[in-house]
Amino acid sequence: MNYDLSPLVTRLTPFSSEGGALAAADVHFGPIMVRAKLFQNDSGYFLSWPSRKSEATEKWFPQVAIVDPGLRLRAQEAVIRQYQTMSQGELVQA
Repeated sequence: MNYDLSPLVTRLTPFSSEGGALAAADVHFGPIMVRAKLFQNDSGYFLSWPSRKSEATEKWFPQVAIVDPGLRLRAQEAVIRQYQTMSQGELVQA
């Protein structure tokens, strides 16, 4: 079976306060869905993919890694577009 891995944002949930996160986004890559969080810093918007903190070392380790930089960038751009559309009060369609 072949799947289209183009990122598709199916849900965007804005936060009023979530440790600095602006929103959560469900991003589908074919049959796989990953929930990422959207943040903003001095450099602009960025997506944070699921990670977990090690109790032993207190370091964060990724639970999801999108190793194709182009795919990761397209997913981030799709989430940012939907967030900006939502922030402007327009209807967001998936």
